[in-house]
Amino acid sequence: MQNRRSPFKFVAALAVCTALGSASAQGFPTRPIQMVVPYAAGGTGDLTARLLAEAMGRHLNQTVVVDNKPGAGGAIGTSQVLSTTKADGYTLLFVAPGVFSVVPQLVKVSYSTDDMRALGVVSRTPQLVSARKGSKFDTLAGFLSAAQANPGTITVGYGGIGTPNHLALVNLELTANIKLIGVAYRGSAPMLQDLLGGQIEMGVDQVSSSKQYIESGALVPIAVFGPPVSWLPGLPSLSSVGTEALDVTSYLGVVVPKGTPDPVFETLRAALEKAVGDPVLKVTLEKVGSSPYYRDGKEFENIIRKETVFIKRLVDNGTLKHE
Repeated sequence: MQNRRSPFKFVAALAVCTALGSASAQGFPTRPIQMVVPYAAGGTGDLTARLLAEAMGRHLNQTVVVDNKPGAGGAIGTSQVLSTTKADGYTLLFVAPGVFSVVPQLVKVSYSTDDMRALGVVSRTPQLVSARKGSKFDTLAGFLSAAQANPGTITVGYGGIGTPNHLALVNLELTANIKLIGVAYRGSAPMLQDLLGGQIEMGVDQVSSSKQYIESGALVPIAVFGPPVSWLPGLPSLSSVGTEALDVTSYLGVVVPKGTPDPVFETLRAALEKAVGDPVLKVTLEKVGSSPYYRDGKEFENIIRKETVFIKRLVDNGTLKHE
């Protein structure tokens, strides 16, 4: 005799499952949420993550705990979240696009963009080209003129292979048709110390890392990548170099593991949007030279895609090399 399930029983079971799913989503979150930051504590990314976690916690009525898991350009923390944690909304990943666009092009990783779903963009930070006080390169025109006349002679530091600083430097060389001696460091701090000490001639860095030295007069910014910086009126933009606008901005955003239920995802996304608009977060970020910048997950994924195309081109032509 053929075993047939009653359609009425099937519909009833489906209704129960749907009700349970809705109840689960409505109750989210019922316990603290972990926000993994795959970078070392103390930097702009870490500061932004902590401000965001506090603001999101208020909107979710639940604690959001920041957990730093640095290493391998962000790959260690990212791999842990996307490869081993449950897609239930209780583990978030706070990252820069480079974790997906740059790092996988240079080292072997166990994750890809297929493993994540972006909640949205949180902030953006412009980047500068700066020289130490008393440098002969105190204007953009003078710097570019010297670089064109003497290719491969000016040392320019940046905070590590594949970082936004590195991409900004590469973009500058390509756009201005110049050749510089790039010097990679393990972060902005050691690069800035060598720049201040005269071991290198120029530096490419995020405004947030350099701001204190610019304000003290120890560093002299000669140009910004992208839009003007409000507290540096009159500073030239490198968008004027070449035939296309040159805008290399550092973005930070939040993603969750693929498979996170839609109702949970929307609860987190709404909390993220509200948190980015938090007045305390805004004031604090602006003090360090960054700014809140909410864009939805699709826009964050679009930023990652565009950057990936550019990085692949650099790998193919040998500008960036696999480790």
